[in-house]
Amino acid sequence: MTRITFISKIDFETMWNKEPPDNSVCISINDPTTANLPCLDPRWMHSLMVNFYDYDTEEDSGFDERFAKNICEFVDFISKTNPKYIVVHCYAGISRSAAVAKFVSTIMNIRFPEHYSLYNKFVFNTLIKYWNRVYIYKE
Repeated sequence: MTRITFISKIDFETMWNKEPPDNSVCISINDPTTANLPCLDPRWMHSLMVNFYDYDTEEDSGFDERFAKNICEFVDFISKTNPKYIVVHCYAGISRSAAVAKFVSTIMNIRFPEHYSLYNKFVFNTLIKYWNRVYIYKE
């Protein structure tokens, strides 16, 4: 059974990235202007790093179809590898990471906190729309 968690950058760096669990993957979300990007431990089974801001529009966040494509391709790939843990982090671990974790949970049928509502709705909806268009309805 795969478990998913969304956390802050600090928790990621101090707890998860120092000693990644076996058979685990991570998605690292950072601000594009961050000079201090985390160095992802090579022991992660698979990892993805994306850089966009936590805003509710494409213009402000920089989150566009290119990022949706990268994340969807990664999720499609890892869904076939049966990871033990999926760890998603962003700066605060509240909005962007939660949106991506909710998306991954939806696609991979993993339990997500039912009443959690602080996820970035723009990011989540963009991912769902891209997934449905490319993977479900196969353009």
